Amino acid sequence: MHTLNVIAVLAPPRRLGPDEIADLMAAVIDALDVTTVEPDMSSAADDDGNVRFTLSLSVDAADEYQARARGSAALRDAFTVAGIVVEPGREPSSDLRLLQAV
Repeated sequence: MHTLNVIAVLAPPRRLGPDEIADLMAAVIDALDVTTVEPDMSSAADDDGNVRFTLSLSVDAADEYQARARGSAALRDAFTVAGIVVEPGREPSSDLRLLQAV
């Protein structure tokens, strides 16, 4: 099991309201629930109307490269389901770390 921490910045054409941001987050989490383990997501809007999403999700994979590939595909699909288009070459940045047993 690997944990993938991701930061994604949404630059919408207009400022989104709190309910719209909450609806986007719910759609992304619902989509991620199908392919990942216990996804978690938070958001913060800046003064320019950009919305910064911070996500953490666990991916079952044999190694970190497979986890990054599966996690990236799951995120891209989840954003697409939520109606967020990810531009080619502008995928969310991520930090992959091994999930340690406690």
